[in-house]
Amino acid sequence: MTSKKGMRWDKDVICMALSLYNRNPSAYRDIVQNDWLQLPSESLIKLYKNAVHQCPGIVPDMMLWMCNEAKRQNLVTEDYFGGLILDEMAIQENLQIVNTKSSTKLYGLSDSGLDVQQMQALNEGIFESKLANHVQQYIFSGLTGYRWSFANFPNLQAPPAEIFLTSWLYIDELYRWGFKSIYCCLDGSANNRAFLKMHFPCGNPVSDKMVAKGYKNPLRKIVFLMDPSHLIKKIRNGVFSSGFLDSHQRLLTVHGTFIVWKMWIDAYQWDRSSNSFQIHNKLSDDHIYPSSSQKMRNKLAFETLDCDMLYLMKCYSETLNEAGKAEMVGVLEFLKYTSVLVALVTDSRPIKDSNDMRLKQLSENYNWFKAWENQHVCNQDLHKRYKALLTMETREEIDYMFHGFSSLVAMCINEIKIEVVPNRINSDSIENIFCHERSLYHGANTNPNYNEYRTGINSIILGQTTTSKKSNVGGYKARPLALGLPPKTMKRKFINRLID
Repeated sequence: MTSKKGMRWDKDVICMALSLYNRNPSAYRDIVQNDWLQLPSESLIKLYKNAVHQCPGIVPDMMLWMCNEAKRQNLVTEDYFGGLILDEMAIQENLQIVNTKSSTKLYGLSDSGLDVQQMQALNEGIFESKLANHVQQYIFSGLTGYRWSFANFPNLQAPPAEIFLTSWLYIDELYRWGFKSIYCCLDGSANNRAFLKMHFPCGNPVSDKMVAKGYKNPLRKIVFLMDPSHLIKKIRNGVFSSGFLDSHQRLLTVHGTFIVWKMWIDAYQWDRSSNSFQIHNKLSDDHIYPSSSQKMRNKLAFETLDCDMLYLMKCYSETLNEAGKAEMVGVLEFLKYTSVLVALVTDSRPIKDSNDMRLKQLSENYNWFKAWENQHVCNQDLHKRYKALLTMETREEIDYMFHGFSSLVAMCINEIKIEVVPNRINSDSIENIFCHERSLYHGANTNPNYNEYRTGINSIILGQTTTSKKSNVGGYKARPLALGLPPKTMKRKFINRLID
């Protein structure tokens, strides 16, 4: 609708225009300037997009936006239970000066909060700021699918103590806004594993089933577990480094038979050359000969260890002679259990009770990996023991993932009375944000600086669904109107009609 003083836009039109603008600002600018469509001006769209000013740490407006979105989507009590997902991304060391009408700010310095700065000053005897080379991102991921990227801060590859202080600060803040973090999911980096072990005075998280008491409130329990997707990639990487050449770091051995990546190559080449329709039609050169960046893709790792790969290996082994079939026994047994693990972490069916068959299969899977480890523990030759097994870090992550996932399911079913969907318990949502930051919202920029990173967060939240597509409730997108009017005084008297 129009008036003498301008155009009044319906909130649905503003949301649609924001979605277009976030995808391609240049295209949106052309549409508006050439009058191809009657849409809100770019300046008005920017007001709504930047309604929340992103900066390091907890932003009250961000938490309010998160809370209002949850209310708008009519979340019930169970929907407010979830987990804290954390990960970090490398950024460019660059100091940016941002001028506004009211102030001038610097972005790019390490800023993990006052508590961390005071701790560093006590340790180093000097209070100083350094250029950040990483950004730590935090996401709340609800058990029923609601997710929100609520905080981040630039740092110098955060050490365990820094992660500890900031994580518990953010967990307390989530509780203050009504969101209950009952688990923490993280990848298996050295700093993350050290951070995890800080919660268990005995030094053995497995003995406590990965369940720790709250830092400030011991009545609150939190379950720690390693990211299943990251674990599967590490298992695949372990096989990828296994072979008979001197350049291979490992020679994985199960029951006297070897597991080497050459078997995957041979099966893949046989499938392409002998079958007009490939048995494993998803398998490609990217799976078998991955580059350093392709090794980071979950999909490629999953499809080299899943049930389709197991079936291909079985078909390929049938074409071999007796000696060849005997050599394939170990890899077939290995794929039998990795395929179960892949099937579980990608399963969208909820686990509703503790007698679920998938939990039994997970237990059998874990017992097999432990039995494999026990086969070589007694080997006095440390070099052979090292080469015959997956890395110590990978084996430790298997322990943490199994016990953490089992404890989380038990807590949800027995205490909270809520079901668990396996394919939501991972760090995929945070990796998705990093992919957006590196490619979609800053061009082909694999190394953005912190100022670019923080300004892209609002676009990512507005551009993707706040409810996981893995859930069965549909995909809701965040609304820029959840906070009310943009943070700028409008001269038009009818601006309050923008919002019902």
